[in-house]
Amino acid sequence: MRKFTSLLLAAAMLLVLTACGALTKAAPETPAPAPAEESAEAPADEEQTQAPEEGSLIEQPDLSNAPAAIDESQQALLEQFILIDDLVQPGTAGSSLRAATAAATLLDWAAKGQLTDEALTVVIDYMAAKSVEGQAEFGEKLDAVEAMVETLTGKDTEAAKNLLTDAGMLESCGFPWDKDAVAVIDQLMEALGRRTN
Repeated sequence: MRKFTSLLLAAAMLLVLTACGALTKAAPETPAPAPAEESAEAPADEEQTQAPEEGSLIEQPDLSNAPAAIDESQQALLEQFILIDDLVQPGTAGSSLRAATAAATLLDWAAKGQLTDEALTVVIDYMAAKSVEGQAEFGEKLDAVEAMVETLTGKDTEAAKNLLTDAGMLESCGFPWDKDAVAVIDQLMEALGRRTN
């Protein structure tokens, strides 16, 4: 029963994350031409059979490699790291908007103050399971998100608003965030050995 409740809560959290922060492009007005062998008959539910658009920024995190029995705080933090891993692509087109989206969702998570030792352990395990190259790549993604957190919580609120507007996040995130949220992220990065203070 406890496992079922945890799974139900995890599913609800994924739906909230998707609903509150999803960024999608509008579907094209004209449908794509059907392949030659299927041109005679198109499926009735064509919209449902199409793959998600490449421009979609937030997708549901893949938790298939997550430990089986994790609590709500562990799940919430792990989802943030999976989102960063899936979404942020430093050095590619649109990377700053993707980093802004990831940073905004991380700040929203931090505003709830859910940092626990158990959640840190799950995230450390997630990062440790990566290859050396994967860890280096993920480090670059975290660098981009950390820099964006500083931008979104800095003194230039107009620049932060513009970034969040361009990323489609201004209305759905908790901007402006207070210093407590920033402190939680600082604590998180310090616990992960990313800062030496």
